[in-house]
Parts: sequence; structure tokens; C-alpha cells
Amino acid sequence: MTNTSIIEIFKKVENDIIKLSEEMDTKNKIPKELFETLKKEKILAMLIPKNLKGLGLNYFSAVHLMRLIGGISPALGLSLMVNTQVSEILKSNIGKYSDILTKFSDGETIGGLAITEVEAGSDVDKISTIITKRDGKLVLSGEKSFVTNGAYADIFAVLAKKADDKEFILALVEKTDRVIIESVYDLVGMRGAGVAKVLFNNVEIEERFIVAEGKEALKLTLNTINLGRIFTAAISVGVVEHLLKTMLEWTSNREVFGKPLIKNEYIQQRIAELAAKAETAWLATLNAARLLDDEKDPRYITSVAKLEAGRVAMEASIYGMHLLASHGYYRGSSIEKYYRDAKALEIMEGTSEIQRATIFRTLIKRFKKGEDLITF
Repeated sequence: MTNTSIIEIFKKVENDIIKLSEEMDTKNKIPKELFETLKKEKILAMLIPKNLKGLGLNYFSAVHLMRLIGGISPALGLSLMVNTQVSEILKSNIGKYSDILTKFSDGETIGGLAITEVEAGSDVDKISTIITKRDGKLVLSGEKSFVTNGAYADIFAVLAKKADDKEFILALVEKTDRVIIESVYDLVGMRGAGVAKVLFNNVEIEERFIVAEGKEALKLTLNTINLGRIFTAAISVGVVEHLLKTMLEWTSNREVFGKPLIKNEYIQQRIAELAAKAETAWLATLNAARLLDDEKDPRYITSVAKLEAGRVAMEASIYGMHLLASHGYYRGSSIEKYYRDAKALEIMEGTSEIQRATIFRTLIKRFKKGEDLITF
């Protein structure tokens, strides 16, 4: 799909996202009207095939769409990202889960991804949520923290362990009265993404909802996280683009000591540097998306993209706030929400330290094999 086609899709939702993003941030909830727009335009099914009533985008096109949406509302980008991650888990066995994927396409079902626990973030080995077999039935018990879309989800993709041998198991869990939303977090940023603490209180699971077990469960989960990192990078680049526009508008109109701020060479240098870093991160993001489309291992370049994009988003938000000074440091300013959201982009889908560890592991393997260290 061409960039022109992606822009046409985006234009159908742009005005509603702009109009409702402030309400989403203030009330910490996606407005129903916005959900209806996303449902109508199939944005909730961006990677689901057209024969299952989805939008049918490839990864390369999807990152362009995520960049555009994330540039207006990073929190909405996060919600869409997680919903898409769950639909990708379903696509791992498209024949088995075609009925649920169709519900995603119709906007009848929203997905939540339940991996993180209080004692288990990037270190998934510490996961304590368990699945036990009782009287011939599978029963899930445990608590997941920071479940994006927890407030909205009709179905959760849950990473757990078997009670007997502690092997990983990836399961789908439908919302019932035994799935308890303990609290929706009042976050500093990413408000409205429905991030919640979710308790699974002896939830019975159908056999067909066991997506994968053992190494396959972990592999599928990590693949899902890789996609999240690419989408996070795309959202981050969208944030930088918004901040650059804000900085250029402000410095063009703001005069200090008789001349516009835009004439200050130091400011020009800083803004140019931010743009260069964002371009670099975007190229890595596109490269990672191409690798996914080509069914090649994207882990190394995915970590590069996520690391650099998250870093420049944070850097741009800090410098943008510095430039606007007191005019940016109030609720509802053109930069304040992005200042709060940017930090989450450095943290989610693996902190910067996790990305550097992944990058280094790849480098040392390449070094030992006598391969090129930098991607050829």
C-alpha cells in the first residue's frame, strides 16, 4: 500500500482524534465516539486480512499509520498497538481463530495483552500466573499489572506457566465475571490507554484457547513484543514530528531582544540535531518493518529503532518544554501532553537498558562469527 493510501486512511480519522484526544487525556478514557470512528474505518483491524473484513495492511504500511496517529495521541497509538498485538497472536493460527479475528474487524472485540506482573517485567521467567488442570478443566489464576486496554478488553492474551512443570503457556482469556479489573491506573502520561491491574480469579479456559506452549509460547510472545517495539518507535517518531512543528512555530513567532528566536543559531542547531536523530530512528523503524514483511528476524534492528526513537522523543519533549518555558508548562499547552507521554515511550516494550542488552548480544555473536557488526 502506498503512502498516499495510508494518508487517505488517516484523513478519515484525523479530525476525530484531534477533537477527542484532549477529552481522552483529561478523563483517562477513550471516548465512545472515537471508538466508533476507529471501528468504522477498520483501524482496530489494521493487520487483519481483508478476507476476514480487516484493513489488510502489511507491517511497512502499518508503521506509517501508527506514526501519524501517535503524532496526535501517543496514548491512542499505545491502545491500538496492543489491540493489534493480540490480533497478531490470533493470526498465528488464523484458521483456528478466524471467528475472533472477524469480531476484531467488526469492532466487537478489543484485545488486551497481559504479560507484566509486579515481580515480572522484562524478566518473564519470574511470571507467577499459573494454569492448572482441575477435574479435566484448565483454570487460570494470577494477577497482571499494567495491562494496556485492560479497561476495554473483551479478550486477553495471557502469558502464564503450567502449574506442574512451569513451562510457559500463552492463552486467550475471554472477559467474564472471574476476570476482575482491580483498578485503572491514573497514569502521568498515556492517559486513556486503559492501562489496568487485572486479576484472573480461577478462570476456566477452553482447550482451543491455548495458543502455544513451551518454547513456542515464549517465541510467539517475544515476536509480539518485537512488533510492539516497532510500533513504539513509529509512535515516538510521530511525537518528535509534532514537537518539531511546535518548536518551529513558536520560535518563528516569538521575538527576544528584537529578533525572532528562530534566528538564534544555537536553537537552529538543536532543532536540526533532533530532526536528524528522528530521521535515523525512522529509517531503522522502516527497516525493521521490512524485515517482518520479509519474514526475517527483526530483533536487532527493532531494538535499535526502539532505543533511538524513544530517546529522541524524550529529548525533543524536554527541549521543546525548555523553549516554550512557562508557556508550555501548564495543562493543555501545545506541548505538555507530549512531555508526559514521551517518558513512557522510553519505558514500554522494554526499557532502553533492555534494548542495549539485545543489541550487544547480537554484536558479540556477529563478532565471534567474523560478520559485519553494522547491518549490511
